Amino acid sequence: MAKVKPIGCLGFIFLPITLTFRFIKLMFSPRFWFGMAKYFIFVPMMLMFAFLFWAISAIFRIIAFLISLATGKSVGFKNFDKMDGHEFEYYCANLLRRKGFGFVRVTKGSGDQGVDVIAYRGATKYVVQCKRYSSNVGNNAIQQVYSGQKYYKAKKAMVITNQYFTQSAKDLAKSTGVILWDRDKLR
Repeated sequence: MAKVKPIGCLGFIFLPITLTFRFIKLMFSPRFWFGMAKYFIFVPMMLMFAFLFWAISAIFRIIAFLISLATGKSVGFKNFDKMDGHEFEYYCANLLRRKGFGFVRVTKGSGDQGVDVIAYRGATKYVVQCKRYSSNVGNNAIQQVYSGQKYYKAKKAMVITNQYFTQSAKDLAKSTGVILWDRDKLR
């Protein structure tokens, strides 16, 4: 197989595409399949499909990246100001996953003690209150998540909103150690 030489800074775009097409061509050649017959067939097949999945997903990620560069908007991004509260909680849970949190789960609707999402970063347990408001968030959200932190025995508490926080809420969060994420952190 000939070496694939990337073309300048666009090489990262063409490399997965080129490798994918070469791999597909190889998969359909009889010489390849008769040569594979002497080996255990399952493992190479799984490796081929894993590579194909990686290459195709890389192509889609590259296309999404190029579209986001051209338009200035994220592909697949839904306006969080138009979501209902439950959708916003799931949006925040996915945001936490993208930011490196593990074992992220949305709590049930009622009786959650002011906590909408529970997440872990390493061994540190976080409780999160998600507030999708049409105005700035005040002290109430910080008080709820702080009491939820004690109830769930979490190390950290966080409030995420689609708006901003009042100065009073910022002062309370600073004194209680609650982390605040406003709309600027959501994108």
